[in-house]
Amino acid sequence: MREHQRAIHQRVAGLLDRPRDEADLLAWAVLSALSSPSYHAVELPRARYERLMAEIGQVLSHTSRLRPAPAGEVRKSAGLARASRRETLLAAATTLFHERGYQAVGMEDIGAAAGIAGPSVYNHFGSKAEILITALNRANDGLQLALGQALTSSSGPREALEAVLRSYVDNTLAHSELNAMLVTEVMHLPGEQLRAMRRAQHDYILEWVGLLSAQRPELAQDEARVLVQSAMTLVNDLSLSTRARSRAHLAGELTGLSLDVPGLTEAAAGRVR
Repeated sequence: MREHQRAIHQRVAGLLDRPRDEADLLAWAVLSALSSPSYHAVELPRARYERLMAEIGQVLSHTSRLRPAPAGEVRKSAGLARASRRETLLAAATTLFHERGYQAVGMEDIGAAAGIAGPSVYNHFGSKAEILITALNRANDGLQLALGQALTSSSGPREALEAVLRSYVDNTLAHSELNAMLVTEVMHLPGEQLRAMRRAQHDYILEWVGLLSAQRPELAQDEARVLVQSAMTLVNDLSLSTRARSRAHLAGELTGLSLDVPGLTEAAAGRVR
C-alpha cells in the first residue's frame, strides 16, 4: 500500500512545475485533501463533488504559500520528559496507539514503553480503555479550548476562521499523534463515550462551517463542510509527515494552505469562482 501511495505521489509531484521539495509537499497536500471524503459522510451530487475536489487540487497546486528554507540546518529540541508517572504512561500509550493501533497494544506494552513495571501501571489507570478515554478527551478538550480562544479574540467571521485555522495547525503540530487518534482510534471508545465524542467532533466542525458560510454565502452547507474537512485532513496528514515537519516554516505554510482550500485568500477565491 505504501509503495502504491508513493507511486501516486511521485506522479502528482512530477506534474507540478515546482522545485523538488515544494512539489513533494504540495503533492501530499493535494492527495490528503482529495482523500478527505473517506473521513466523513457528506453527500453531494457526483458532478458537483468532483468539481469541488478538482478546484481544491487546483488551488493547492498553484499556491504561493510555501517559503524557502533558511540557510543552515534547523535544529529542534526534543524537549523534556514529564515527571508524572501517569503522564508518562499516557504519552507512551498515545505513541503506541498511533503506531500500532489500539487493539494491537496491551497494558504490558504501555508499561514497558514507559519504563514502569506491569502491575504498577494499574496504580494509575484501571484499564486500557481508561487510557484511551483520557487521551481522546484531552485531545478534544485542547481543540475546544483553542477554538473558544480564537472566537473570543476575533471581531468577525473571517478573522475568527483564520484564528481557528491557525490554532488548529498549532495544536495539531504540537500534539500530532494525540490528535490523529481522534480520527483513527475513536471507534474503540465504549458506547456512551463514543456517542459523546462524535457529538463533540460534529459540533466542532460545524463551528468552522458556520464561519466559512458567513464568508462565502454562495456555498451550500454541505459544500462548506467538504471544504472544511479537506483543510482539516490536509493539516492532519502533513503534521505526521517526517519530511514535512523538517520544514522551518511549516506552521505558517499549513495555515496558508488550509486558508487556500476554502478559497478565503483573494487568489484562491478567484480560481474557485
